[in-house]
Amino acid sequence: MSDIKFKCVGCGLELQAPEELLDAFIRCDSCNTKQQVTRSAEVDLGLLSEVPVQKSPQKKKAQNKTNTKFKKDPNPKGISKKTTKRTKQKNWLLAFICLAAFAGAAYWLSIRNNQLDATSTSSPKTQVAAIAGVMKAVSSNVAESSQPPVLADLTIPSSIEPFFENYCYSCHDEFSEKGDLNLEDLSRKITNATDATHWQDILDQMNSGEMPPKISKSKKKVKQPTKEELSASIGDLTEVLFQAQEKLQDSGGEKVIRYLTRIEYEVTIKELMGIKLDAEKLPDDAGGRFDTIGKDQSFTSRRFEKYFSFAQDVSRTALYWALKPRSKSKVERKEFANSEGKSKKVYESHQKVQRVINEGITPAEAGLTEKQWEKLNPKTAPFNGVRKGQREYYERNMAIHSKGRMLSHDLLVESVGVIIKPDPRAHYKIRFCGGVVDGVQTRRFVRVMRKGRYSGKHGIAFASFHIEGSIGNPSVHEAYYKPSYKPKKIKHDFVHILEDKRGGPSSEQMYHHYKPIEPGVPKDTIFAKWMELEGPFYDEKSIFEQLVERYKVKTAKDHQLDAIAEEFLSEFSKEAFRQKTVPSKFISGLHAYYQSKRKAGLGFQEAIIDPLAMILSSSHFLYLLEPDEKSKNLDALSLANRLSYFLWSSPPDEELFSLAKTGMLLKADVLEQQVDRLLKHPKADSFFKGFMSQWMHLKRFDALTLDSKRLLHRTDGMIEASQREPSEFFKVLVRENLSASNLIDSDFVTVNALLAKKYGLNHKNLGDDFQKVKLPGNSPRGGVMTQAAFLSMGTMGNRTSPVIRGALVKEILLNDPPPPPPPNVPELIHEGVDPLASVRTLVELHQEKAQCASCHARFDFIGLGLENFNAIGMWRDKELVRLPSGTKPIKNKRKKVYDIDASGSLPNGDTFKDIFGLKKALMAQKRQVAGSLLEGLFCYAMGRDFSFTDRPFIQQTLNELEVDKANEYQVRDMIKKIISSKAFQRK
Repeated sequence: MSDIKFKCVGCGLELQAPEELLDAFIRCDSCNTKQQVTRSAEVDLGLLSEVPVQKSPQKKKAQNKTNTKFKKDPNPKGISKKTTKRTKQKNWLLAFICLAAFAGAAYWLSIRNNQLDATSTSSPKTQVAAIAGVMKAVSSNVAESSQPPVLADLTIPSSIEPFFENYCYSCHDEFSEKGDLNLEDLSRKITNATDATHWQDILDQMNSGEMPPKISKSKKKVKQPTKEELSASIGDLTEVLFQAQEKLQDSGGEKVIRYLTRIEYEVTIKELMGIKLDAEKLPDDAGGRFDTIGKDQSFTSRRFEKYFSFAQDVSRTALYWALKPRSKSKVERKEFANSEGKSKKVYESHQKVQRVINEGITPAEAGLTEKQWEKLNPKTAPFNGVRKGQREYYERNMAIHSKGRMLSHDLLVESVGVIIKPDPRAHYKIRFCGGVVDGVQTRRFVRVMRKGRYSGKHGIAFASFHIEGSIGNPSVHEAYYKPSYKPKKIKHDFVHILEDKRGGPSSEQMYHHYKPIEPGVPKDTIFAKWMELEGPFYDEKSIFEQLVERYKVKTAKDHQLDAIAEEFLSEFSKEAFRQKTVPSKFISGLHAYYQSKRKAGLGFQEAIIDPLAMILSSSHFLYLLEPDEKSKNLDALSLANRLSYFLWSSPPDEELFSLAKTGMLLKADVLEQQVDRLLKHPKADSFFKGFMSQWMHLKRFDALTLDSKRLLHRTDGMIEASQREPSEFFKVLVRENLSASNLIDSDFVTVNALLAKKYGLNHKNLGDDFQKVKLPGNSPRGGVMTQAAFLSMGTMGNRTSPVIRGALVKEILLNDPPPPPPPNVPELIHEGVDPLASVRTLVELHQEKAQCASCHARFDFIGLGLENFNAIGMWRDKELVRLPSGTKPIKNKRKKVYDIDASGSLPNGDTFKDIFGLKKALMAQKRQVAGSLLEGLFCYAMGRDFSFTDRPFIQQTLNELEVDKANEYQVRDMIKKIISSKAFQRK
């Protein structure tokens, strides 16, 4: 198989493309020029070899100012980080090459039967190389239309030049290029969406009032335009950009086909095969704002090999369990009365040692062997702190042993748990009966943990309980446990319960020597009476299980199964490919490969594994492909798949498929009814979690490494609850169709008992699951800014960071991410600065840095409005600053305390005194916040970045959503508008 080398007609860059794309149109990665692939030279490349990304040489910056004022540079520098994010082009060519190669993998065995040797032992990769290029259907999906790109051919009006001359060139000329923008060098021609986006960002800055800035980086007042000058320039620029939107409406928003994300693959396998996966085994998702963005994805040979190997494990495991009968549900209870084992033995051994010492008897008379005495003799044996702790634990709880067991404050060996022999098709109920010592207020929480192949040192928390009962009247708590199958067979899982103490990286959690967060209470506060395991509980049988049952795979002989093997593979392929037509040649190739394995001596159950894995690693399964038809409108089946993967991250169910097959789904009222149904279904949790975690950048929260020795309230339970809160909050917004302005401020929170306690709310009888809780009128909570995860992300070195928090507000809520910092930024803290300075002092110091002030003034002071929340999001009135451990005290001081000053300002000049004022100021920009959410939902749904030509849809939708002022910007209505849009229902 050979690739074609050719040159870009736009920039001359040498490119490569697979032979399947001969005569197709693609875009150059460097200059974005669309051109036809032609043959100029051939090189022999491996089918799945990854072609290195070739970068065009960077243009050297001019040393002297030229006489030509406006250079017509077709590829100008980015305006801002936002522009860069929207306009940067990934390696399109690489995507074409990898996907076309993957098409060969999809039709692995689409070759003549006589090409398959029954005794062949060649590897699957060799098989792929042998048959690559047989099918070109996928290539036609990847290749772009041969129509030339639409050109706007517009010019920026000369009337704005005096405005730039008077107010902009001092910062944005060839020498300054502040914000990486040189207005002098920027082409005045608009020919495509990229050009228009540059100018749209300039217009946005002018409209926001942030440019020209009122204060220069040298702290001097900057000359400001009159209202008339600003209005005239904005009007002229708006008019030409409106014309650009009209002319470019058919050229922007090109959608790149994408493959399933990790969560989509996991959920799809569960629906198809009936088993839950360990997502950690899957390759990582693409980087970028959303993992659904097709152009950010790439498929290499290494990734394909991982998917194929994983698909073999999935197929083998699914078949193993499909052949096993489903177990009857039962309840197994483990009582903890008189259950101490190791600590009791340690205590009894110590009593014997004391008898030897106090009574003067021999070790043998006390019941100790010579070896035991050698180990326990206090005069010769080394001190054993663990044994001492176990003895003291047993001794201080003598009155409890006959009733149950106290969860140890500092001994992990005294946790309680149950062993599960898990069925990965099922889920289980874990129940815990326990109480708390009278008078305890804070230490009433336990974490429920699983420990398995991919867990940390002590496991991973998946639930937490707020123990409401007492030792005399314990309460019962329940959580669901969903086991995952293990590629390397592990016979059992261990689910156990510990007091919820400080958290940290799962592989190195530190629980010993924990300083109590509630002084004055007994060392052990939580009583465990019993623990129950009920299950297994099963969903309806999966498609694969039904096939195995219908074709009697368990009882039929191999020669009988040979007769139905091709039909079995055909039916499974159709289901795996989401009801799309399966080429007969593909099925015959799979069947031929199966026959070769049978002739080699394998039975049906082994011979069928690789063909199943080939289906599960084919492009028709991994990619969300759409039919290659002339019509730009999606057919009903493709619309069903796009809708289902948007709102469920999984294939359509029977009802949705049925409506698609009859064409009813294309009717607007039917489609709207299905949107409501899908959003109410439990499967929508994948959407709520998948979208909100990415829109809020919660990967930053997952990567936090905070000092749990000082942040004692950052427990495993709080970490787990903080991760869930944003998606649970978003779920309420969608299902109750509430306004997007709730993202700024809401009169409710969605919390469990643990978060309610950390937030200082009345949490009596709240329970362990998340619920919508009405806030009292004086509560500072509400909205996403006051959620623990958001506030924790704005933390550095265990101290709050107004810089990060302000930047997050700008990027997430206002959809205006700060530009990247310039190179060689000086250190903020230098010699002479008080190491115990307050955060506000450090921010004000930041503003004195000329390199920082002009940009950071736009978001640092927003972050100060959140200063009443500490590093993990709990309320405080004072800031405690401590020196790092190992640092010498300053004038005998290791810490200082400051009163919190949460006043600040927005870039438009609005000021506030505290969090309440900050929320009020942001409420004036609720349309911008609604637009940020709408744009994020649009990109997540479409699988592509936001385009300049999508702006009219966003503005029109916002206009429609604000007609009813009492219920404007309703979130479920946003989702419906996206799904009913022309963009969503077209290829």
